[in-house]
Amino acid sequence: MIYVKRLVEKAILPKKGSLKAAGYDLFSAEDTIVPAKGKQVIKTGISMALIEGTYGRIAPRSGLAAKNFIDVGAGVIDEDYRGEICVLLFNFGENDFKVNYGDRIAQMIIEYVVQTDIQETDNLTQTQRGEGGFGSTGVKLIQNTNNQYQQLKDKLSNLQQLNHDQPEPWQELTILDLYSLFSNGQINSKQKQRLGELTMKGDKKVYELFKKNEGKNEQIIIQQLLNLIEE
Repeated sequence: MIYVKRLVEKAILPKKGSLKAAGYDLFSAEDTIVPAKGKQVIKTGISMALIEGTYGRIAPRSGLAAKNFIDVGAGVIDEDYRGEICVLLFNFGENDFKVNYGDRIAQMIIEYVVQTDIQETDNLTQTQRGEGGFGSTGVKLIQNTNNQYQQLKDKLSNLQQLNHDQPEPWQELTILDLYSLFSNGQINSKQKQRLGELTMKGDKKVYELFKKNEGKNEQIIIQQLLNLIEE
């Protein structure tokens, strides 16, 4: 059981968006602005006592990240912390981002912690990675992801040239949402490309599906997207 205390009367308690959602949505207890290319600490108006042996990991909401270039920082709530839960939002966009009272600003995922002792030693067990430092295992993955993203942009650019049109804002937002799902492994390359082509040809079905289901379980959204491809 997680015990939550309201520090202000209007504070909204954390809640899950669906029965099997991993995280609890956190809500803003104030109206404020996250400036363009800036950051802002958002108050939730609550404090809490977590389950023994756990901590709370503050994670971004995919909708905010994809549509508004908003990310979350300072993401650890220790088990023994009893102060107000605040969320640090970064705005990587070109426009100020308005946060209203009651907006879902992040999600909190409860995870177990391994408590252990530190022991100094002169020798460590050998591994395949060895002393490979920052990025030694991730460079190829990053390169592949960047290449795939550039290929998607190139193909979409070709579609735009065929249509003799520049992309509308709704098309750009939809492509960002699709790429977010793809980068998280929730749709494959072929599915992403098919849905992207529908969007760039002026079909608003994908955009309207994202808009209608904002904040809902992503698995429901993905299934509806796949149904569009099969139509």
